[in-house]
Amino acid sequence: MSRLRAQTVAVSALNDLDHEQMFEVFKDYYASVSYERFLDDLHGKDDVILLLDAGNTIQGFSTMKNLALTVRGKKIYLPLDGQQLRAALPAPRK
Repeated sequence: MSRLRAQTVAVSALNDLDHEQMFEVFKDYYASVSYERFLDDLHGKDDVILLLDAGNTIQGFSTMKNLALTVRGKKIYLPLDGQQLRAALPAPRK
């Protein structure tokens, strides 16, 4: 596999092709999850780090949910990491 580059985007900025490419990576790791369930979970996140190849095809991704908390009267933001998947890794044995 060629060198990959990372790009962080808001989940709301993803298009249908992005969703389909992400699901192609995802389904190798989670065979029993439907496309609709995948999209429901994805839309509960805020940002995604995409791993893109030279042709801008998604080869991996990590999702993030950003939490806003107030601690001692001060607002802080905490990114929570979600799925981290990369197409180049071998699929788990069944």
